Amino acid sequence: AATEARPGDVWDRRWRVTGPEPGRRIAALGPAGLLQCPGWRATGLPQAVLEGSPAVWDGAALIAAPVAGKPAGWHAAPLFGARDLAARFAAH
Repeated sequence: AATEARPGDVWDRRWRVTGPEPGRRIAALGPAGLLQCPGWRATGLPQAVLEGSPAVWDGAALIAAPVAGKPAGWHAAPLFGARDLAARFAAH
């Protein structure tokens, strides 16, 4: 799976991330990025799942983390249904 993508491309074979700035980089949120998402617990998703979710980056600066509750105008659409997506998260 690709570890990075551009907005609109498929990222990690599971997500399509779109938003207002086409020149950004899509990569995993990771632990450092999750620290920048104070409302992540409200998503109801486990920390490990969110760390592996797509985030929008400008170099090392986090722009958005749509799955982790910091959308900033960005959207992450899963390419699979909820049940399929849960199974894929569990496999990582």
